[in-house]
Amino acid sequence: MLNGKVQLAVGIGILLLVAFLGVRIKMLGAQLEKAEAAVATLETANKANLATIATLKTERETLERTYADYARKTAEISKSLDAVRKTLAAKSRESDAVRDWMDTPLPADFADGLRQFAHGSPDKDSPPPAAR
Repeated sequence: MLNGKVQLAVGIGILLLVAFLGVRIKMLGAQLEKAEAAVATLETANKANLATIATLKTERETLERTYADYARKTAEISKSLDAVRKTLAAKSRESDAVRDWMDTPLPADFADGLRQFAHGSPDKDSPPPAAR
């Protein structure tokens, strides 16, 4: 009889172990489903990130081309401006009328206004320096 009780206890133990393992398998299955859903969400987010990176690379390339055009045009304008300045300086030296005009001193109130403007822009509503 002791043998029958032992067998019954072993049988109940095995039954409890099988039930426990069944519950554990279901819990692991639920955790696996959650993990798979998280992986799918992360894969979607990764695809969106890769698309954004590709867009940013394209925009960077466009900006680099735009900047190169800007630098080239700025250099062309600077070169042209230097040529105009040299021509103006040469023409100014050649013309007696221009040299006389350049040698004429500025009126005192105009010169004061220029100095004031150079040291801090005067208020647009303030009267000129000579009228104060």
